[in-house]
Amino acid sequence: MTDKTANDIWTGPALGAPLPVRVLARVAKTLVIWHERARQRRILESLDDRSLRDMGINRGDAWQEYSKPFWRE
Repeated sequence: MTDKTANDIWTGPALGAPLPVRVLARVAKTLVIWHERARQRRILESLDDRSLRDMGINRGDAWQEYSKPFWRE
């Protein structure tokens, strides 16, 4: 599964923004990415074997991806 990039989700402040704003923006982007990754893995886990076959993966591969913590790619 591929994650959306942070820029696909939210571009954040301009480069000239104060450091605290840039840091908070980076934290927010990371949280959004983690949330999306966890959501995609929950969906993957809920698919039936036929849908997984259509995607070219088996139940074991799906479980391996689903069991990863949300912070791991």
